Amino acid sequence: ALPPLVTVTPKDRSKKTIVIDPGHGGKDSGAVGNGYLEKEIVLSVSAQFAERLRAMGYTVHMTRSNDTFIELKDRTKFANDKEADLFISLHTNAHKNNRAYGIETYFLNLATDDEAIRVAAMENATSRKNISDLQTILTDLMQNTKINESARLASFVQCSMNENLRKRYDLI
Repeated sequence: ALPPLVTVTPKDRSKKTIVIDPGHGGKDSGAVGNGYLEKEIVLSVSAQFAERLRAMGYTVHMTRSNDTFIELKDRTKFANDKEADLFISLHTNAHKNNRAYGIETYFLNLATDDEAIRVAAMENATSRKNISDLQTILTDLMQNTKINESARLASFVQCSMNENLRKRYDLI
């Protein structure tokens, strides 16, 4: 069991910087289904999310505020330049089975199997080879990253979203 999430008091929130990254954009539409483009959905949701966080006292920056393609390296550079305490990349996914539903929450970690590598390559618009090369860099990065805090936050987000979706849509 993971220890509880660290709570942030309102006084501390003014010091916390969050970067929200609406996935895809520009030439990269992301998932497409039923006439919807992922890049448009996540941009709209990200703007609403940013406003809610700002209302709570956080400093929030978005990697993009319009339909612009931004390379992954430039997204991470943006977050580093803003000295972000938290980097959230929003995506919507598609599935071959149109009856599939649910949410996924990812956090910085090594891809440990073929499916994880495939998803990472697809979401980051790169090749499996580049993802494999990235593994070495991530291993070094994770030595100095708050990986346990990231895991706890991802778990909290996943559980909260599931609970709220169940209530909203009367799911079991």
